[in-house]
Amino acid sequence: MTADSWLYLWTDNSTETGFRIERSGSSGGPYSEIATVGANVTTYSNTGLSSSTTYYYRVRAYNANGNSASSSVASATTSASSGGGGVD
Repeated sequence: MTADSWLYLWTDNSTETGFRIERSGSSGGPYSEIATVGANVTTYSNTGLSSSTTYYYRVRAYNANGNSASSSVASATTSASSGGGGVD
């Protein structure tokens, strides 16, 4: 976890075509799909996030029969921006 990124990890215990990663600014949603990854992929790096902000994530497996139920919600709060004062 940095000021602008988070690495989301989950366990693969399905026979999926892939996974849908969803994110929200509130634990109760609404959630929007932000990415899909292929079968057997169990990580997603979310970059370009705002600093000092809490994000909520969940994942769903999908295949030809449709989507699985959503995973439990995971939350992460990005750190404060360092500000990076320059030298004159």
